[in-house]
Amino acid sequence: MVSLFGRRLGLEPTQIADACARQSAESILRLIKKNPAFQTNSRWIASQTGLSVDVVNRSLHHLLFRGDLVMNSAHRWTITR
Repeated sequence: MVSLFGRRLGLEPTQIADACARQSAESILRLIKKNPAFQTNSRWIASQTGLSVDVVNRSLHHLLFRGDLVMNSAHRWTITR
């Protein structure tokens, strides 16, 4: 949504990119929290969120870097915030 309306709202390209990244990361966090059948697989996450695999991977990197997500094992992730 941000990419759709960002220009019309007068946002700078960097602001739009940052907001899109936050929105994608939040989509992944919501999926982890609310889906009991969650799978720790980028392709599965992409299919469930409608994001591309590249966007999922960038968002996961962002979440890990910020410390919002911890990958405890290959099949168990923990949200820290």
